[in-house]
Amino acid sequence: MEQRPIQILFVDDCEDDYVLTRELLEDVSGQCYQLDWIDSYAEALEAIKAQCHDLYLVDYVLGRENGLDLLREVNADGTAPIVFLTGQGNFGVDVEAMKAGAADYVEKKALTPELLERTIRYALERYRNEQKLSHLAQYDQLTGLPGRALFRDRLHQSIAMAQRESCCMGLMFLDLDRFKYVNDTLGHAIGDGVLRSVAKRFGDCIRKSDTVARLGGDEFVILLPRIPFPSFVATVARRIQEKMLTSLRVDGQEIYVNASIGMAVYPSDAEDEEELLRCADAAMYRAKEQQGGQCRFFSPEMNQASRKHYELGNQLRKAWECGEFKIRYQPQFDLETRQVTTLEAFLHWDSPQRAGLSQVEFFSALEECGVLQPAREWVLRTACHQLKVWQAQGLATCRISVNVSGRQLQHEQFVSTVERVLREAELEPHWLQLEINESTITQDLSRVAKILEHLDGIGVDLVIDQFGGGNFALSTLRQLPIKKLKIGSSFTSGIGREESDEDIVRAIIALAQSMKMQVVAAGVDTSAQLEFLRNSGCETGQGLEVGVTLPADEVPSLFS
Repeated sequence: MEQRPIQILFVDDCEDDYVLTRELLEDVSGQCYQLDWIDSYAEALEAIKAQCHDLYLVDYVLGRENGLDLLREVNADGTAPIVFLTGQGNFGVDVEAMKAGAADYVEKKALTPELLERTIRYALERYRNEQKLSHLAQYDQLTGLPGRALFRDRLHQSIAMAQRESCCMGLMFLDLDRFKYVNDTLGHAIGDGVLRSVAKRFGDCIRKSDTVARLGGDEFVILLPRIPFPSFVATVARRIQEKMLTSLRVDGQEIYVNASIGMAVYPSDAEDEEELLRCADAAMYRAKEQQGGQCRFFSPEMNQASRKHYELGNQLRKAWECGEFKIRYQPQFDLETRQVTTLEAFLHWDSPQRAGLSQVEFFSALEECGVLQPAREWVLRTACHQLKVWQAQGLATCRISVNVSGRQLQHEQFVSTVERVLREAELEPHWLQLEINESTITQDLSRVAKILEHLDGIGVDLVIDQFGGGNFALSTLRQLPIKKLKIGSSFTSGIGREESDEDIVRAIIALAQSMKMQVVAAGVDTSAQLEFLRNSGCETGQGLEVGVTLPADEVPSLFS
């Protein structure tokens, strides 16, 4: 079968350079190239926006204009890869080109057939990995439905539209009843088939303008923008219930599945997306209490759960004032040598009230009662001092890792606080690792980038936590001084069970390797997960399989 040539557009105002580049490509063996040439800025802008080529070679000098402005104007993120060329070795131009979205930067005088071929190949391979990861992050691979990140984006747009047009919109939370029983008795393969079939049925019950998304497991949401009246949501819910009365046929098995449905309407139930999500979720749990197969609209009495949350906040404030919080440390291990590379510090509250609380509920309550920020700074200070003590005892030769919240990072005194803590602990900055959640970085990119550059400049190690779970522009990643990507436990938990999670994990590892970054996997709780990660090229792991969380006085046992 004849190999399709790689379509390349050469953007340069010098025909001699075009001829030279064409001759270099002709000397490459084993690959065919089709090199087109444009010599003007305006034509190049239109051609790149049209995206008819696999790759673009763009020169810095374009008559009176330059290639940097062209990169910025086409917004290179998401386009086919653009390799930047220049006749002058200029480090400043190099940095600016990469910030503008260039896939690579090459000096013309250094070009050889081998270098040009390798540059093109690497740029295309990285682009394919980025595209794959972007799709995996946006869509659920099992059902083909939008995933959490894409759903949140559409929810945000729907509320904005409802505000502009003064209309209603509906939100439904759906949870399959007794789905765990199906998985446990018939197996995960049948369970996956049920999820695919149910997803199709939900899609058959809605308008083209509506969105069905899978949040994970057996949890689905349906977004209904521009509804004519609030009771329209109940009409859709009844349609779904009727559809679910018919059994599913999965691999020869006849299966009956119901769904509990919670419904909320904007703006009568809530005036922002977070509150609307909480209302629909509360209504769904009330429906589930009614023995399944029910649908419920949100009602104010469901806010009793919020009152319990308030009482929890009071208990947490009292616990903080009484010094009841402790720090526990979980090791991160090199998956090959099993040596401890890092100790991650976690805030711990040893109380009966903590039992049954998820991490999200715990930290949400801490934030609402005003304890979270001082508690996080206390964790940072205590962990740094503790590591210095272990070093003085000749025990720990690893980093300490501390999670940083978005609010911490945005605080104008955050960098000076880190510097002061390190100075007081007499700890060299390279022993400290800060983990920043992926979603935090995208909230105010320009400000966050400056803070991260400052921290990197003093020697602090930086990690993106929960990478791959959000709508993160990968060109942004190239602009940040990040050394590691941390795969969240929401993906590692699916290893061995969900092929889509395994694909995402492999894609993140491949992306990190192409960008010379390290990868840490959280939630490594089984030997199967450990083996998969090690075989996939992941260097470091953290979880129950490699090391549980320990109080400070038990940490020395890790090094004995």
